[in-house]
Amino acid sequence: MDCQKQIHNNIPALRFPDFQNDGDWEMKRLGDVCDLTNGMAFKPSDWKTKGVPIVRIQNLNDEKAEFNYCDPEIINEKCMIDTGTLLFSWSGTPGTSFGAFIWNRGKAVLNQHIFIVEPIDIDKLFLKVSIDANMASIIEKTHGGAGLRHITKSDFEDVCVFVPKGITEQRRIAACLSVLDEMLAATNDKLEQLKAYKKGLMQKLFPAKGKKLPELRFKEFEKDGEWEVKKLGEIITTLSPTKKLQSGKYKAVGSFPIVDQSQNYICGYSDDVEAVVNTTSENLIVFGDHTCTLKFVDFPFIQGADGIKIFKSSKSNEIDERFLYQALLYNPIISKEYKRHFSELKEQVVCYPIDMNEQRKIASCLSSMDDQINAYLEKVALLEQYKKGLMQQMFPTSK
Repeated sequence: MDCQKQIHNNIPALRFPDFQNDGDWEMKRLGDVCDLTNGMAFKPSDWKTKGVPIVRIQNLNDEKAEFNYCDPEIINEKCMIDTGTLLFSWSGTPGTSFGAFIWNRGKAVLNQHIFIVEPIDIDKLFLKVSIDANMASIIEKTHGGAGLRHITKSDFEDVCVFVPKGITEQRRIAACLSVLDEMLAATNDKLEQLKAYKKGLMQKLFPAKGKKLPELRFKEFEKDGEWEVKKLGEIITTLSPTKKLQSGKYKAVGSFPIVDQSQNYICGYSDDVEAVVNTTSENLIVFGDHTCTLKFVDFPFIQGADGIKIFKSSKSNEIDERFLYQALLYNPIISKEYKRHFSELKEQVVCYPIDMNEQRKIASCLSSMDDQINAYLEKVALLEQYKKGLMQQMFPTSK
């Protein structure tokens, strides 16, 4: 592909003052600004419990993911990496595993499905952020299904990117965006710490499997005796919407959120008051019947599609819905395949203190943790949105 033949605006909308008079950026093929080396194709029989760590896609996504190891005698030296190596995962899920990474955990050998990216006359960190800025163009060239995608070496090399002529400008841009990446990493670390803290707290506030007393109990309830044990189906009642909402009625704004199994549960809005599930005076729990996910809802909403179950406590003086929600989060069922799971959930044993004041205190404690977690989730989302907008301004756009 000849990048120079493309019609484009080759000056970014936002540029550091020092470089305002440095002229147009150049459009180049990725294949002209980097060399690619694919990782090794290891067989399971090559895996060892010690030796040289093998970097797989999961090791890029999660720093805590365990390594497989191999005998150094079988390694192709071209596939060895070290801290600072630029990598590109060319097979995976767009938005998560699919993309560019700077390796930061020492010497290792690269598994297949990941390229080593060697810069040619371009700053390495700028090349990384340039790949990030052009991810939509890269994904357009991928092959595969909606979830797992891959891109060939030749297609990757044919992607066109804008490059400022001066290395100093490249480094300034990379440094600016790297600061945002560091802020995102720090915020994500704090988010994971809060999630881990809540998980540990739940393990102490709820009885272990087969037990009827928790390890940690609020002082005023220490002499209240054992908790009650019942199946969920014995203590809940399910609700059905008064009206099924047609998907064509979904809007970007409206009076009532539409709840389904999507990532944040709210998939749209509607003004159809006849379809509203009345939660004005009731707290409800929404269960994703295929995804095994839970959502506590205390506002009027509309059921968006089949595949979710809405339920509440059948005896308001026996179990608090907020406590029940946290208890089910503590002991979730796992989705093993795409099928309905509500029948399994109803068979799940729920252990709860008889005194609702104790239930509410536990729920309040854990809900406050959720508020902190949600605040950090919002911070991550805002930082990601800000970075995306900044990159759109700092890189020229193709027309």
